[in-house]
Amino acid sequence: MSQDVPLVPRVRSGGSARKGTPKRSNALKHGAFSSIDLLPWENAKEFETLRRELFVKYNPDGPLQKECMLSIASLMWRKRRIQRKREFDIAAELERTENSVLWKHPMPLCDARDDWLKQQLIVAFDAGQAKSSIRVSEDYDQLFSFSCSLYRETTATILRLMICMLPDEFKQHLLSTCAEASYEATSHWVVALKKEVDSVLLPMIRRRHPGPASGGSFEAASRVMNEERLLLDLAAEERIERNIDQLLGRFFKLKMADEVAAHKKSSQPRLLERSLDSGQDQG
Repeated sequence: MSQDVPLVPRVRSGGSARKGTPKRSNALKHGAFSSIDLLPWENAKEFETLRRELFVKYNPDGPLQKECMLSIASLMWRKRRIQRKREFDIAAELERTENSVLWKHPMPLCDARDDWLKQQLIVAFDAGQAKSSIRVSEDYDQLFSFSCSLYRETTATILRLMICMLPDEFKQHLLSTCAEASYEATSHWVVALKKEVDSVLLPMIRRRHPGPASGGSFEAASRVMNEERLLLDLAAEERIERNIDQLLGRFFKLKMADEVAAHKKSSQPRLLERSLDSGQDQG
């Protein structure tokens, strides 16, 4: 393999068209690689593997053939990007559908009941529109509701009753980590309970449900994999494939032209020798 083609693409360290303004780019640096813009989550080594396999398969020689092969690698990478984008969209939509309750955030801790009622009215519509997740147990919904029901002026009696109504796992956790006797005032106890639920218990439940299940998946997938989206993706992929075919045709024409030129160059001395030999025979 020629040394003028880099084995490992480098990432631009940055630059600035205007002073003081960093240029956002991680495009590959050298030669034809400058046309390949890798997204932040894309792997330069994976692209290099694709490029290396094409070079091993077709063995391009000279700048024009190498340029063709690098362009083909770029097109193949863009085709993969379209396919992966579709996969990301579907996965994200399924995640939101199946774990919709996990995307909600508890209300902030209010000081007084009046402030709490105002917050309840603000979120009432959204709460009414939200659908329960089939993947998350009712226990999670109860814990979430408990967090949203707290405000600083909540009385100790009400707090004890609310804790006792929680599922046993959460009740025992709060009674052991946020024991009422550990706080000088009920308001301090409320703050501790709120913090423990929002920062410890709710994240713990979210970690138990890392991925989507099948229920609701068809409806969610249909919103992403609709006919218009699939046709657009198909058209984009077909355009890329046509461009790849054209570049392959050009590549093989270049190879054939180089072989013809090499053949002519090697045959000229033989023709000259025959001509000289013929002249000596006549003499």
